[in-house]
This record gives sequence, C-alpha cells and structure tokens, in this order.
Amino acid sequence: MLKRILKYISLLLGFEFALFIALIITSMTDERPPEIAAYIGWTLKYIFGFPLVLVNNNYPYFLDRGDTPIVFIFFLTILNDFILTLGIIGIKTLFRKNLSTEK
Repeated sequence: MLKRILKYISLLLGFEFALFIALIITSMTDERPPEIAAYIGWTLKYIFGFPLVLVNNNYPYFLDRGDTPIVFIFFLTILNDFILTLGIIGIKTLFRKNLSTEK
C-alpha cells in the first residue's frame, strides 16, 4: 500500500511540475498570455490544489510571499498530493468493488 501511495504521489508531483513549467513557458511573453496559460493555471489551482483550495482560495498563490517558509510550501504540496492520492485510491477501490458485485 505504501509503495502504491508513493507511486501516485510521485506521479502527481511529476504532472504538477510539468504543468508549472508549461505555465512559465506560456506566460513568458510581453503580450497578453494565451488562453492555454489560463487553462494551465486553472488546472494547477483547482484540480491539483483541490483540497487546499477549499481552505484558502488563494492557494497556491499566497505561497509566493516572502513570509511563507519554503519548508511549509513543500509540506503543503506533499500533503495536498497525499490527500489526492487517498481520494484516487478510494475511488478506484469503490469502482472495483462496484464492478465485481455486478457480475
């Protein structure tokens, strides 16, 4: 179970890192950023930041202030991915149980 949780957390962290790099690449322009940058930002904020967005609507954007310790930022990211991982595993388990009872 721990191996499975670590696999999902690392997968989510990889997706978040790739989307963050894509957000930087698409937003680095002198003109108005393209729509894809807005979609990537929305995905990072509301899908990958789901449980913590409910607590603080400015997540993850309040973390860029200088008064937030860097360790706290990493802890929140790992905590958020852990919560998402438990949700994904729970949903997959429910679907498997539901499919097995239909047979």
